[in-house]
Amino acid sequence: MTEYTLPLSAAIRNRPTAISSEQLLVGAGARVILGEQVQPRGVVVPVVPSARTLFGPRGASLMADGSLWVADTGHHRLLGWPTLPAADGQPATWLIGQPDFERDGGRNAHGPVGAASLNVPTGICPVGNGMAVADVWNHRVLIWNEVPHESHAPADLVLGQSDFVSAEINRGAPQPSASSLYWPYGVFWDGAR
Repeated sequence: MTEYTLPLSAAIRNRPTAISSEQLLVGAGARVILGEQVQPRGVVVPVVPSARTLFGPRGASLMADGSLWVADTGHHRLLGWPTLPAADGQPATWLIGQPDFERDGGRNAHGPVGAASLNVPTGICPVGNGMAVADVWNHRVLIWNEVPHESHAPADLVLGQSDFVSAEINRGAPQPSASSLYWPYGVFWDGAR
């Protein structure tokens, strides 16, 4: 049995949470499938947004509090479950980035860029008791100090932009800088940085 230790903040690092591979996989493959949409053979059917569907998910992470968050890239949203789902097709409980589960409002929900809007979210990872998300086409990384336990929760910090309402490549500058981003695709936290 392989164990994967989740990175935790310095305050709780001495009592790591471990998820065994047996909890996530069985001999035949994945234990649980999320986002599957059954389609008739040979028929192209658009992936209709709902609490059960995913369209091009690029990242998923089990957070320090045991919740699962998925970057549903094609629907420009994050979906959250309070615990690791135990059944195929279990609907998400929380949503960030769109007005509701059934609407695909497109990039930034066809509205202004903000602390709870997303434009091609990809990478996602735990950061202490919170989480970080690479928001690719808004050229930023969003950080929540605490993992959200409700829909539409705004991020607490933004990296790559001067504020939550900006979304220009390299902050509008012709060259990159230490405070700008251009298509950040992934995020990683090593337990301290």
